[in-house]
Amino acid sequence: MNLFVIGINHKTAPLGLRERLSFSKADCERFLDVLKEFPQLEEAMILSTCNRAELYGIADAESEPSLIQALAGFHGMEPQLLQGYLYRGEEAVGHLFRVASSLDSMVIGEAQILGQVKSAYALAVEKGSAAYFLNHLLEKAFKVAKRVRSETGLARLSVSISSAATAMAEKIFGSLEGRRVLIVGAGKMGELALRNLLSSGVKKILVANRTPERAEEMAKRLGGSASPLKEFKRGC
Repeated sequence: MNLFVIGINHKTAPLGLRERLSFSKADCERFLDVLKEFPQLEEAMILSTCNRAELYGIADAESEPSLIQALAGFHGMEPQLLQGYLYRGEEAVGHLFRVASSLDSMVIGEAQILGQVKSAYALAVEKGSAAYFLNHLLEKAFKVAKRVRSETGLARLSVSISSAATAMAEKIFGSLEGRRVLIVGAGKMGELALRNLLSSGVKKILVANRTPERAEEMAKRLGGSASPLKEFKRGC
């Protein structure tokens, strides 16, 4: 049996392709159920964030093409789009260790990824798709991530894409005190960005999203207003 990783990230694929391969929690649950139909696949875990979508598994080498086909087919994609994004054996172990330690992130040292890996593993355990091999691997990955953050100084600053974006906005516009901000997207990163902006003194926030209800929900939670995405596009 072989440990493998199939996936794409911000280094290997453009945003449009990453969005096509992304998984919601419900998608992860459904696809883990689909994978149970593969007798050659002993264990599986799906890690999906704004910058990556990866399937970790224990399977024989002969089953890997059919797993790539299943992963692509689940999202209505051609399997050829995923060719070249496969890690095996020790290479897969090192890849997971770098991911969990935020050394493979768009912003090196960002803190969110370890929690996302833990959530992906917890779901795999809940669905019964993680057993001896993945349990052992993830236990080691969490220990490595803890050592990297404690022994290298990566944890000295609270770093994330949203905090980096706020710092860039302050560099370009100066003080954000009293300014108005429009956030496009009502996901986790959008909310983190808004919280960072509010802490920097932003006065008024607008949230635009493809699903108006999600925009309204986040805007209400953070004391802002929702703006129809079509109005934003018309303004552009």
